[in-house]
Amino acid sequence: MESLPVKIKALKKPEKKPNLIVRFLTFGCTLNKADTNEMKAYLSSLKNVMVVDSHKKSISSPLSNEVVVINTCAVKEATENKELFLIKELAKKGKKLVIAGCLTYNEKLIRKYAKNAVLVSPTAIDKIGLAISYALQGKAATIKEIKRLSRKAVIVNGVISPLAIQQGCTEHCSYCATKLARPLLFSLRPRRVYELAKLAISKGAKEIQLTGMDLGAYGLEIKVDLSLLLLELPKQAVYRVGMLHPKHAKRMLPSLISSYLSSPVYKFLHLPVQSGSNNILKLMARDYSVEEVLEIIKRFREKVKELTIATDVIVGFPGEEEEDFEQTLSFLEKAQVDVVNSSRFSPRPLTKAFSFPRIDNKIVKKRTVYLHSFLTELLKKRNEKYLGKLVRVLITEPSVSGFKGRTVNYKQVIVKDSQLSLSLGDVIEGEVEGITRTSLVVRPERKLLFSEFVDSLTRGGDNA
Repeated sequence: MESLPVKIKALKKPEKKPNLIVRFLTFGCTLNKADTNEMKAYLSSLKNVMVVDSHKKSISSPLSNEVVVINTCAVKEATENKELFLIKELAKKGKKLVIAGCLTYNEKLIRKYAKNAVLVSPTAIDKIGLAISYALQGKAATIKEIKRLSRKAVIVNGVISPLAIQQGCTEHCSYCATKLARPLLFSLRPRRVYELAKLAISKGAKEIQLTGMDLGAYGLEIKVDLSLLLLELPKQAVYRVGMLHPKHAKRMLPSLISSYLSSPVYKFLHLPVQSGSNNILKLMARDYSVEEVLEIIKRFREKVKELTIATDVIVGFPGEEEEDFEQTLSFLEKAQVDVVNSSRFSPRPLTKAFSFPRIDNKIVKKRTVYLHSFLTELLKKRNEKYLGKLVRVLITEPSVSGFKGRTVNYKQVIVKDSQLSLSLGDVIEGEVEGITRTSLVVRPERKLLFSEFVDSLTRGGDNA
């Protein structure tokens, strides 16, 4: 790993102020958050360096000893516009900038707004020290490498720790810019995943979020797969499995279901269908059919009790006719999904779909509004079945009114006021007294041991 210049690395220990401040602003997914943690961990090991998470309002006038690292996302145009506005604004203020993350695939675009920024590709984040050095010198540079990264950082926020176990994928979706930024599949070896999970547990993690671009592709290049990895995870924590491409879920379906039943993983399956129309799926180059996704869900639900299904939907993909949109609504109804991440089609530069003829924006807006109303009814109805039910909840986050948590099938829970003395990491049991589109409302009745929550998971999802 590159080191900082001698004049920075060897500075004497300051009495009050650090000699270098590095501020991080992170956009996007859990994988991006894990990448930020990796960069922060390296910089935090250096003397006289202060590493802080920031937001736009906390960054005022430029300081000679300050560098701002913006870890970007390239999935949606709306997010990209926010990032570019921020980059432009900070560059005008004279800030020393390092741009990391998936938007670095489009260097020409970034240079329009910050010609002196230092760019670091997602597979070169171990060169963050070199990038900081260039930024302090005012030297524009681009650091791009395609190589396997050995994860070292474990950061626990409260009781949650994101753990990136792979990046890259095997697919070539016509709309995806992330593939351009993370072109090759790299997976951590199971032993390394185990070691990092144990380290997170030693730092207080109760929930470990396994993340990557496509966890379904995990291990293909090293001759292992996700279903085997899940069986080898330490059982002193619970695990959320991230997004799985349906093609890979189908490939390892029997063993994956078996692993879900006997491993301490939330009974939560994220299959991004993107469209309920086979015609649109072909245009997207998704390499599966709607019928195959429905069969995966059916097979899982036959074995895994109270399984929570999450999916993603793109509205207004080029070529989407009214019939295609209606087929997407039909899929969501048939699949009885619990979580839907929906977004309008965002044309990403340098992707195949960027050149496809676009649908009229008024039509896309109308469909988006209708989908939101449709999902409000569907998802509330899905949650109504939990009313009056006794559930076990791991408390994972503070909230304005107290705490939030997760059931064994990863349903989000708003924990109502209780006479019990509660803390992050506690497990409670209580009755579901109310619902929203996205959450269950639970009043705690008693505390349980964390091991009892884990036992619920390894029994296949009892006490969801």
